[in-house]
Amino acid sequence: MDSSFHIDDAALAELLKQAFSGTDRTSVPVTCVGSTYVALRRQGVLLRDYWLDNGELFSALSSTIIPVLSQPDFKGVNTIEMCLTHDYHRVTLPEFKSKFPNTKIGIRGIKLQYESHVALYSPTQMIACNLTFQQVFESFLELVSISAQAFEENGGIIESFEAKQVLISLNHSPKVAIVYRGNQIVPLETMSYQTILDMALSMGEWLLRMCAEDGRLIDKYLPSQGKESNRYNITRQFMATLCLIRYAKFTGQPAHLALADRNLNYNLTQYEHQGKAKLGAAAIAAIAIMEHPDGDRYREIFQRLCQEIEALWQPDRSLGTSQEFPKRKQQNLYPGLTLLFRASLYKANRDRQILEQCCRSFLYDREWHWANPHPAFIPWYSEACALLFDETGYRMFRNFVFEMNDWLLPMQQWDNQQYVDARGRFYDPTQPEYGLPNAAATGSYLQSLVNAYRLAVQNDETERARAYKLAIWRGLRSIRQLQFKDDVDMFYIRERAKVEGAVRRTVYDNTIRLDNVQQSLMAILKLCHLPEFTN
Repeated sequence: MDSSFHIDDAALAELLKQAFSGTDRTSVPVTCVGSTYVALRRQGVLLRDYWLDNGELFSALSSTIIPVLSQPDFKGVNTIEMCLTHDYHRVTLPEFKSKFPNTKIGIRGIKLQYESHVALYSPTQMIACNLTFQQVFESFLELVSISAQAFEENGGIIESFEAKQVLISLNHSPKVAIVYRGNQIVPLETMSYQTILDMALSMGEWLLRMCAEDGRLIDKYLPSQGKESNRYNITRQFMATLCLIRYAKFTGQPAHLALADRNLNYNLTQYEHQGKAKLGAAAIAAIAIMEHPDGDRYREIFQRLCQEIEALWQPDRSLGTSQEFPKRKQQNLYPGLTLLFRASLYKANRDRQILEQCCRSFLYDREWHWANPHPAFIPWYSEACALLFDETGYRMFRNFVFEMNDWLLPMQQWDNQQYVDARGRFYDPTQPEYGLPNAAATGSYLQSLVNAYRLAVQNDETERARAYKLAIWRGLRSIRQLQFKDDVDMFYIRERAKVEGAVRRTVYDNTIRLDNVQQSLMAILKLCHLPEFTN
C-alpha cells in the first residue's frame, strides 16, 4: 500500500474546516490510501466510532459523517476524532514486541484478522482507552478463542499502520488540530514564567479538588475508566501533604491551608492506626509538621515521630543499608528524607548535637551512594544538603549537590530521544535498574536540579548554573506535555474536573498518580521563589 500521504497539515486542516462549515470546497481532492477511523464525542463521551473505506476524503465526510450530525441521537457532538491511515506492513508474531513497543502507542495502529474476524485500533483510540498493543492482541485472541501460536499457524494476519491524526472541535466554528499521539507538541521556546505559573496553579487546584471531605487524597486515578484506585501509600500521601502546605503558603489562601491541615490530620490518623513505624513516612510527616504555619498544634505527635526516627537510626548513623530496610527503593529514599528532617530540626533549634549527627550520616551516605549510585537517591538528598549548606556554609554539602546533579544530567533525554513529545524526561534505557520513565521521576529530578541551580548561582558557578537551567526548562517542557490542560488533550475525558491540571504518567499512559503532580508542583514552587531563573 502507498506509504505516503499527499497533503500537508495546513491543506488538510483547511479541507476539514470547509467540510464541517458547509462552505464550497476550494481545496484539491484528497485520496485516503487506507481506511479512516472516525469517532464522534460529546463532552468526551464516545457516541459512535467506525471505519470509512479508503477513498476521496471530502466526499466521504459529506456522505457519511455530516449527515449523522443532524440526527437527534448525535445532537451536541462537539469533537470529531479522525485517523487517516497509511503505510500498512505485515508483522510476524516473533516481530510483535519490536514492531509494537509501548513507545509506539498513540503513534502506530494495529490491524488483526483471523478468518472473518477483523479488528483495527487507531492510535488515538488506544490513547483514549489507555491500551497497550499486547492488551489489544490478547483481547482479540480471546474473542476468536484461539492461542497466539494457533493464530499464526492458521493464517492469522497482523499489520501495523501509521496515521495522520486529527481532532475537529465543533463547539463554535469548526477548529481543526493536527495532533501527535492525540495531543499537541509543547515547543521548548513557548515555555515561560507565565507557563510555569499556570502549571503551578492548575496542579495546585487539582490537588485541592482531589481532597475528600475527610482529608484523604486520591492516590491514583484512571481517566479512561473514569474511576479511582483504592491504593493508599502513606509515604506518598505525606509527600502530597507537604506539597499542599507549600502550595497554601505560596497562594496565601486560608482556605487552602485549612484543606492542607485536614489532609495532614487524616494522614497522621492513618499512620497511627497502622501501628508500625515507617521511617520514610515518619520523616516526611515530621517535615510537614515543621513547615505547617501552625505546627505547634501537633507537638505531641511530632515528638513521637522524632522518637520513632531516632529509634530506627543505626549506631553509625546509617539508614538505608540497615537490615530493617533491605529494599533498594528504601535505601535510596530514606537517607535523603531523614537527613532533610534532621537538617530542618537543626535550622529550627541550632542544636550542635543534631548537626553532628547530620555530618556523620552525610559522610556515611555519600560513600554508600557512590558505591551504589542510583538517581532516586539524589532529589531528597540534594534538598537536605542544600539546606545544610545554607545553615552551615560547609562546602562538603554544596559540593555533593553538584556532584550528584552533574551525574544526573546525562540521563535527561533530548537530542537522543526520537519521539518529540517525550523530550526532557529523565530515563536511561541502558540502566533498567533505574526504573521506567514516568512523570513522578522527572518531577523529583527537577526538584534536585532546582536546588543545584540555586547553589550554582549563589556560588558563581556560571557554567553549572547554565547547564542546570537548560535541563530544568527541558524537564518542565516534558511535564507540560504530560499535563491535562486543554480541549485537545482532554478530547476523550468525561469528568474533566478529575483530570484538568493533573499530570499523566507518560505520553503513552494516561494514568494519574498523586506523585506525578506532587513532585512536579514542588519543583515549580521552588522556582517561583527564584525570580532570577526566568531572567
